[in-house]
Amino acid sequence: MMDAQTQYFSEMRLVKIRINQVEILLNEAQNRDRYIKMFLAITSTGSIASWAIWKDLAFFWGVLIAVSQFINAVKQYLPFSAKAKRLSGLLRDLETLLLFAEGKWFKVGDGQLTEEEIHGLQMEIKMRKKKSLDEFLPSTILPSKHKRFSQAEESADKYFSHFYGEAK
Repeated sequence: MMDAQTQYFSEMRLVKIRINQVEILLNEAQNRDRYIKMFLAITSTGSIASWAIWKDLAFFWGVLIAVSQFINAVKQYLPFSAKAKRLSGLLRDLETLLLFAEGKWFKVGDGQLTEEEIHGLQMEIKMRKKKSLDEFLPSTILPSKHKRFSQAEESADKYFSHFYGEAK
């Protein structure tokens, strides 16, 4: 069984990994939303002008306009904007939680706390993390095994190596 300090450090690392995962998901959601908005902007302004210039491709431009009108009609039901908003809130909560955990690390790592006190802090971190996940992603599970999420672990390891030396 791991000692309390190692368990606490592992919990801090998991919070940082979650932060990195949420950043990846947030970036993806924002990019999808941006691409949809760019497509709509281009088709709404460019298609009319292009239609007048290239009458030979009128059918193509008509299809583009129809597709853009369809996307515009269903845009409010697409999850990307709402997902980005939820992920942004979760990211802020998790970053605050990591700052809390790191603020307590000095006493944990320096041996100023008993194992029971360290365990209490670790459970507080777990509970606050769960509360944030439940609040912002109540019906969604963050994927834990995904190609891009190995980047989240690597980034967390670099972070802790940079600020705390070798990871416990």
